[in-house]
Amino acid sequence: MSSLSPPQLRPFRRSPRPSPPLPKDESPCCKDFVVAAAEMESLCVLGADALASGNARTAVNLLRTALDRGDTASAVVVSDCDSDCDDDDDDECFDTSHGIESSAPSAERGTQQQPHAGEYDEGLRSISSFRLPRRSVGGIGGGTPLGAALFTLGEAYLELNETEQASECFGRTLSELRRCGSGSGGGGGSSSLEGRDFLDDFAVAAWTLSELRRCGSGGGGGSSSLEGRDFLDDFAVAALHNQGYAAYRLGRLEESLGCYRRALDQARAVAAARSRPEDHDRARIAVAKSMNCVAVLLFHIDHSKHDSECTTLFTECLRIRRSVLGMSSMATNLDSATALNNLGRVHYMLERYPEALNVYLEALAMRRALLGPAHLDVAATVYNTGQTLHRLGRDDDAMELYNTFLAAARPVLGPQHRDVAIMLKCMASVHHERGSHEEALRLYSEALEAARSSLGPYHSEVASTLNKLGNLLYERSRLDDAMRAYGEGLVAERAGLEPDHPNIAVTLTNIAQIHRVRGESASALRLYNEVLALQRSRYGTTDHPDAALTLSSIALIHYQNGRYDDALDQYQESLCAYSNVYGHAVDHVDIAGVLNSIGLVLFKRGLYGVAMESFAECLRMRRSLLGDAHRDVAVVLYNLATIRLESGDEDEAMRTYDEALRVEREALGHDHPDVATTLTHIGQVYQDRGKLHRAVEYFVEALHLELKAFGPNHMAVARTLNHLGNLRLQTSNSSGAMEAFTEALRIYRRNGLGDNRLVIAGMRLYEMAIVHPECAAAA
Repeated sequence: MSSLSPPQLRPFRRSPRPSPPLPKDESPCCKDFVVAAAEMESLCVLGADALASGNARTAVNLLRTALDRGDTASAVVVSDCDSDCDDDDDDECFDTSHGIESSAPSAERGTQQQPHAGEYDEGLRSISSFRLPRRSVGGIGGGTPLGAALFTLGEAYLELNETEQASECFGRTLSELRRCGSGSGGGGGSSSLEGRDFLDDFAVAAWTLSELRRCGSGGGGGSSSLEGRDFLDDFAVAALHNQGYAAYRLGRLEESLGCYRRALDQARAVAAARSRPEDHDRARIAVAKSMNCVAVLLFHIDHSKHDSECTTLFTECLRIRRSVLGMSSMATNLDSATALNNLGRVHYMLERYPEALNVYLEALAMRRALLGPAHLDVAATVYNTGQTLHRLGRDDDAMELYNTFLAAARPVLGPQHRDVAIMLKCMASVHHERGSHEEALRLYSEALEAARSSLGPYHSEVASTLNKLGNLLYERSRLDDAMRAYGEGLVAERAGLEPDHPNIAVTLTNIAQIHRVRGESASALRLYNEVLALQRSRYGTTDHPDAALTLSSIALIHYQNGRYDDALDQYQESLCAYSNVYGHAVDHVDIAGVLNSIGLVLFKRGLYGVAMESFAECLRMRRSLLGDAHRDVAVVLYNLATIRLESGDEDEAMRTYDEALRVEREALGHDHPDVATTLTHIGQVYQDRGKLHRAVEYFVEALHLELKAFGPNHMAVARTLNHLGNLRLQTSNSSGAMEAFTEALRIYRRNGLGDNRLVIAGMRLYEMAIVHPECAAAA
């Protein structure tokens, strides 16, 4: 295996200063050095040209050969100069160590998959595309020939996706720069004395005077020119970016973040040191690029913890670009469009959807103009904009963009790609929310197939799609199918996520919900307690919104099973957790929800006065937070009406019922199915009070809404017809009763239910006549 050991070019004394270089014909060793160095220069130039023309593998071969020539040149210089170093003067000799002992990348390692290397541009390589000029690739600019060759070799390895090898090359590039005094670890933006002495010491090694002038040695005058120092500083920032990008592609996000932070420090120092306007502006753009990279890494590591810093960095990055480029030039700058897209992602994750939409639209217009409509980066912003429009309720606009994404991405990525699967899932969600369940089911199934094909069966995206599919099946009362989908999702999550990951808790909660609906309370309670244990493990406490919600779910199981004391204990613990999270004097919708549930438990225990207080506080909070025209306000009004009715205040109760119906109609529309549910509830109240004709009016109106919403064969329609038949029977409308019973029976049979599903109340007509005199048989 060939070695990438650095050339030994630095065993010269600092003091006294070396004598001028000898003429070429007087120094055989220098002749050999110049020949070897010239070969290295030619190979480096050829390698850089090969890389620029897209022949990365050829570039790797040429550059590795160039590095071998560098070893030869180093050996010549060392053998010539070691005799001038006294053994007892080691303290006056330059340190020859690099701090890195590594061999050349081996072909056996092969090309590896890069889990963090996306197809889309996030601006992480905006400086990594930095290309060394010919004089620097082959000459001594950029610190040393070794540093330049290693940098270019690393670029070639990146092109080949051989990221481990690239990372090694960039690490050694930075080591070489540090050795040469460029200040690349976040230094002060100018070459140190060591770096300037190093350039002068190359003169002793018989490098040509013209070459030294081009690389900034000042012709052997003992100090670097501004051009040479600036180049070394720019080279250092570029090398740090490349090292950060390689670490990012390898999934080493913290290491990548460290590289980009050092690059940002270096770029800021460089910008502060440069006085010429054009140099200062160029350095400020490097600062902006580095800010973008730091923010991207913070976003990927944990955007919820770093959202403020991400927003600040992206915003400042764009401010610098506007200041340096001007608005017109910025509109044609691709890196600026990328930074806008990145800022949009932060706004989106923080649920600042209008702000996200504004920057996404600006980024989309720029990317379309610069890249054309079929480019993948355009497709990425199309997808982001579509998601934001979906969140803003503009579903038609969102669906248009989703289809645009698929049209651009499928030909490039293929039909079974991860991002195609994600997009299909998003489109399915829109149909799901619209009630187009058949189309949603088709798209979820297609998304699941693509996700499994591209990511394998145990990926979190597969689990996410299975959970959404399970939700749809649950809503369609296909509980067995929903349970299977949730179960498969749980297996995938447990295979790929940590044991207490929130997604696992969500899936267990969904499974518990099915058990609860089936009346399998013991199984539901066991799963809810398992979820609570996971949440306590993850958060270290129950003072977290997720844990508080689980406590409420446990309380509901106890409530439904008549264990009201246990239910009250769990609801109070949930209320305490929410109050600790949001503040004890703060109004919050979650706190209001628990107050409503506590009111129901107190009502069941016959504690009407305390229950009334709980409902009233819930109503105050909900009106304050949600306004008067909200369905949750209608719910608590209905509960207040019920407790007033039970307390004997019938007139006030009926006024409150009517108010609840008015609010619900205003919030949801007159034809919403929930309005029908409320109508049937109020009808039952009038029935219980003996006002049967008024009850019939409410049930008839509910029936019309259900027929309009669900069609003539829905179970909700059958139940209302069954109830209406009993009311008509009680009001001596026998023909109307038979008509309602017959239609209800037809629907029950159509849905696979037996005739015993039909319930005819009031069969004991004598007793019914006593309760409802208007139903008594005619004399």
